[in-house]
Amino acid sequence: MSEKNEQRYVQLMKVASQKIANLQAEIERLKQKEREPIAIIGMGCRLGSADNPEQFWDLLVNGVDDMREAPEGHHSYLDPYYDPEPGKLGKIYINRAAFLNQSPADFDANFFGISPDEAASLDPQHRLVM
Repeated sequence: MSEKNEQRYVQLMKVASQKIANLQAEIERLKQKEREPIAIIGMGCRLGSADNPEQFWDLLVNGVDDMREAPEGHHSYLDPYYDPEPGKLGKIYINRAAFLNQSPADFDANFFGISPDEAASLDPQHRLVM
């Protein structure tokens, strides 16, 4: 092996060794992060007929099938896509889901400091998050 090649290999080994050391340090940093404590200071959800985490847990523990036919007001959205025969292109054959008890349109806009006009223009998905 020529001296020039040997120097290149030595330099390559130094770079590789430094990279390995950096990666090992990063692994150690990430392992330490796994052990950092967290605090859950609040939790909220609405899933199907459950309006909070406790009600959702009760549904799970009791094995409740929360699926139901679409409530009034939802049919107009589903009708163009619904066909009871499975396999029809562009159609769904299921008209049951875990619908929320409350419509996203019924959220408390005043609580969030939102005017009625602004609330009416909000995307329903945004209302659900609020």
